[in-house]
Amino acid sequence: MRTLLNRKYDIPAAEDPFASDGVQPADMIFLNRGDPDILTPKVILDAAFQDAYNGHTKYTDTRGYPELRDEIRKFYRERYGMRVKDEEICVTTSGQFGMYAVCQTVINPGDEVLIIEPFFTPYRDAVMEAGGIPVYVSTVFEEDFQIRAERLEEAVTPRTRALIINTPNNPTGAVYSRQTLEMIAAFAERHDLTIIADDIYTSYDFTGPFVPIASLPGMFERTVTVNSFSKNFVMTGMRIGNIVAPADVVRAVKQVIEKTTYSAPSISQRCALHGYRHFAEFEAAVVQTFKERTEYSFERLSRMPFIEVMPVSGSFYIFPNVRKSGMDGTEFARRLREECHVVVIPGIFFGPSGKDHFRISCTAGMDQLKEAYDRMERMHLQQTVKD
Repeated sequence: MRTLLNRKYDIPAAEDPFASDGVQPADMIFLNRGDPDILTPKVILDAAFQDAYNGHTKYTDTRGYPELRDEIRKFYRERYGMRVKDEEICVTTSGQFGMYAVCQTVINPGDEVLIIEPFFTPYRDAVMEAGGIPVYVSTVFEEDFQIRAERLEEAVTPRTRALIINTPNNPTGAVYSRQTLEMIAAFAERHDLTIIADDIYTSYDFTGPFVPIASLPGMFERTVTVNSFSKNFVMTGMRIGNIVAPADVVRAVKQVIEKTTYSAPSISQRCALHGYRHFAEFEAAVVQTFKERTEYSFERLSRMPFIEVMPVSGSFYIFPNVRKSGMDGTEFARRLREECHVVVIPGIFFGPSGKDHFRISCTAGMDQLKEAYDRMERMHLQQTVKD
């Protein structure tokens, strides 16, 4: 069996942020999970469960219900001005499985894949499961975690096959400007790379209308877009996503699906279908809820002398820097949990660039966020704060 060790780079083991040490204190506040606390809109559930009663409980086409694929085409046309064909769409059992299936199809053993740090950890695992070699391209807090062309050029080799990007970003909350996306597009064309774009937080771009890199001139042909209904549609437990890509990639992904899940769950597909049809009714309110929480979090964290934090750009994550505390992110997260009963994820969990950080997920209500920051302000750190 192939080992899941990354032979080129090593990420130190982080404290498991989801581990349970027996009975948790009753006042524990969990800010570690990227799972929105608000419920899936009722208009989606009512319509989908009526569909279930009407018989939509069977296997579907491997690429998903034709009417769902049609809604995806309509969404891309109306929102992004893209003319996506039916054969360029495949519905998947979650966005995460979509990423896995894509890596199985576009990566060969020994191929190097550039991954922008900090990154959602399953990217690395999906690449290695396909026999690829992850190559990490760092971004830094002082540059608002923006991608720099020179770092991409330093990382690319003749063995480089693909580049994975995620904007708005988990865990940093960074959003890549159109200028940055154009730089990435030119880089990919220059080195003949495939772009794998994890477009999961597209509604949560607080800087302006989201721009898919696949919509840039000449980029659709070399871009595989992975979508999820988890965040934009508040459907994490439905485990439903899709990919939009050139038809040959979709045909290959279809083969992976046929040998694994066969098709995405029918009831989840009906939820996705009605999610598109009613998106305009709930999208703005959902986005506003999380925008208010991230802005509040930024304002509270900015007051703390032992924390540095960048302004909110997108997603519903905050990625504070704790160097001034004299600790790294793992130690800070441990003390936050032990002293304050607040659970966050150490930044090293997302790659070496996150060493001095931790991630806050603003998926708890305002009352819990306020209490968490009140406790954090009372931490016994003032005597260790560095200039």
